[in-house]
Amino acid sequence: ADVLRRRAFDTTGIPPSEIVTRTIRHLIVEAFQPLGAPVSPPGIKCEPDDGASECLLVSAKPRVLYVSNDKFARASNLFASRGPQFNPDAFNPMGKTMDSWESVRHNVGGHETLDLALHHAPGGGICVPHYAVISTAWHDGNHGEAVGLDALLAPHTYDEEQRDECQPWVTLFPRTPLEGHSLHLVRVALEQSVRPAQRVAHLRVLMYPDGGVSRLRLFTKLPAALATFFGDDLRPGESVRVRRIPQAIPPVRKPLALASMGAEGSAQSEALTRLREGDLADVASAALGGEVVASSNEHYGPASAVISPLSPQGMYDGYESARSRTRGHEDWVKVRLAVPVRITSIQVDFIYFVNNNPRYFMVEAHPAGAHHEVWLVLVPKTHTKPYAGNVFRYDIVSTTIFDQVRFVSIPDGGFNRVHVYT
Repeated sequence: ADVLRRRAFDTTGIPPSEIVTRTIRHLIVEAFQPLGAPVSPPGIKCEPDDGASECLLVSAKPRVLYVSNDKFARASNLFASRGPQFNPDAFNPMGKTMDSWESVRHNVGGHETLDLALHHAPGGGICVPHYAVISTAWHDGNHGEAVGLDALLAPHTYDEEQRDECQPWVTLFPRTPLEGHSLHLVRVALEQSVRPAQRVAHLRVLMYPDGGVSRLRLFTKLPAALATFFGDDLRPGESVRVRRIPQAIPPVRKPLALASMGAEGSAQSEALTRLREGDLADVASAALGGEVVASSNEHYGPASAVISPLSPQGMYDGYESARSRTRGHEDWVKVRLAVPVRITSIQVDFIYFVNNNPRYFMVEAHPAGAHHEVWLVLVPKTHTKPYAGNVFRYDIVSTTIFDQVRFVSIPDGGFNRVHVYT
């Protein structure tokens, strides 16, 4: 029924059997559509002009041969002919809509890979570029940590069956660190065996380890607007120059007033007194007096949202930290319970966190009256990636009375709600 409403499907005069047939056909077709929605302009345009009209890659009309992951935003955005745009209100079932190539969090493979064919360019490829410009526009905290670019030169051919074996890829530029919401000017340094007249027939973009890159532009000569932005050409011996994009990233507008979701003062006390012995109560909820007292990182979403008594409305309605790049990193949210209690179960909702829930999760609790540094593990470090877009619940067997609970994301990530039941 939801499918029919979204598609504005008028069922008047259509036999029930035909309605079912059309719905099944729609579901089957949708199941084979690429995950991750492209951005839907109009949005806020990025300045300065990134030279798309003079870009070798745009003119070649690349075709994606392989991408390891683009569930957040499609890889084809990387070489779009328009500059990257941003719409603060745009979300899709995968999360925040971004005009970029963006992969899910916590890639354990070391890097993401994107292979492109450039057969539509005259001569079966593009000439060897002298410069690359990499944009991380609108990504600041969720950008890739680094990027590298390899090329397969004509007449060598790409073998889809043996993609990573015995193919003579040459490096156009090695692994290069990226900064958020910036343009990066990179000099292409060719191996001595490469002749300037050779054609680039295929490209391989390597993004380390995951994240987002908005655009890749390749040039033989740097366009005037970009030369001005970067402050002229690279100096001898200078291989990379980075400039922060001056436009501010507008905050995502949240349709709910998160700060006013809970009850206040006497209303919280009244809600507690109405509870009967044996009732299941969520003592973390703001409706009963639960309170977020501290958090490590609120880069994309406020920690206060996780104790809302209302159902989450989207990925924006929850706590979310930036992508961490430090080994052993943890993010956490600390909640003071409405009253000290014996905890019977913990529930964490990842409902709208499909691609960016934590890789691991752990829950600790503070015994009432104990020293402030005493924390006991209630939920041991647990692999929670399989709970993406779902709910994680853990029963607690303990007679200890607790007054605070700490929810730990390892190494980072987001969740919509937490519930502490007694």
